[in-house]
Amino acid sequence: MAAGIFFILLSLLLIGIDLYRVVSYEHVDATLAVHERSARVTYEFDDGIYQNIGLSSYNALTMKDGKTITVLVSSKNPGKPYTTSFVIEGLALACGIFGLIVGIKSKE
Repeated sequence: MAAGIFFILLSLLLIGIDLYRVVSYEHVDATLAVHERSARVTYEFDDGIYQNIGLSSYNALTMKDGKTITVLVSSKNPGKPYTTSFVIEGLALACGIFGLIVGIKSKE
């Protein structure tokens, strides 16, 4: 049950971080370049061009070479783009709920 609570709290923390970025960072269109197991983007931000910058996360199912995607960019660190998919958060939440249910059922 403790593991379930841990994963639920972890997922809520990660969701909060991603929601903060979605609300406070700039949404910028970027061109995607996929190389084997990594994704890199090129985009313009504040009169600068950022080329071949690695992404914080990569989804092989949806990210295709040459595709235009929206990245989140902070004006404090424009060379570090972020993407959000909430997949990791969803998995952590699902593990937490599963652990909580198993913990509750084992006490019955």
